[in-house]
Amino acid sequence: MKTSIRSLVVAAVLLVATPVLAQDTSPPQVAQAADAMKPRVDVLLSGIERVPTPDDWAALGDGAVPVLIAVMNDGDTKIVTRGRAAIGLSHFATAESAAALRALLADAATPGLLVRKGIVALTKIEGERALPVLTPHLAHTSRRVREQAIAAIGEIRTEQAQEVLGSRHREETSRYLRDLIAIELAKPVRGSEQTATATRVGER
Repeated sequence: MKTSIRSLVVAAVLLVATPVLAQDTSPPQVAQAADAMKPRVDVLLSGIERVPTPDDWAALGDGAVPVLIAVMNDGDTKIVTRGRAAIGLSHFATAESAAALRALLADAATPGLLVRKGIVALTKIEGERALPVLTPHLAHTSRRVREQAIAAIGEIRTEQAQEVLGSRHREETSRYLRDLIAIELAKPVRGSEQTATATRVGER
């Protein structure tokens, strides 16, 4: 009976210890993967004339995402490089990429240049789902940020996006940006071109 009880105790200890051991080995593996990926990401972010292509990012795989997020959020890194990292994330349509970009755009302390890059990247990943995040930037203190937000929302071209731009047109103080909004509002809502074409064909 003693032997049986001792065996049960040992088995219970092993069952409890096994997941702990598994947890202890996982973080170093993740860190090693990030360390191995970082030099490859740095090469793509450090180019002067050459802009990384979608194929360049695809060759790295989703393992580049946490590295890009770390670079984008690193206040000690040059703002230009951080902006390139944000654009790099736009090539990875993952929940992790979108969440990081949303957090970046929600932070009032984010520098204007980085906000502009974040707007471009999130719009590319989420399309019309990004509209609630983009809309507040129509009232940003930086005219260049407002310009980028107008362009991004104009690109979405849904009825809701048009309504948002219409509201901003009445409030915008810059004549140039009002004219830019007017140009976007003059574009047809996405999908209406096909509807109009189908109607014309049906009338023949």
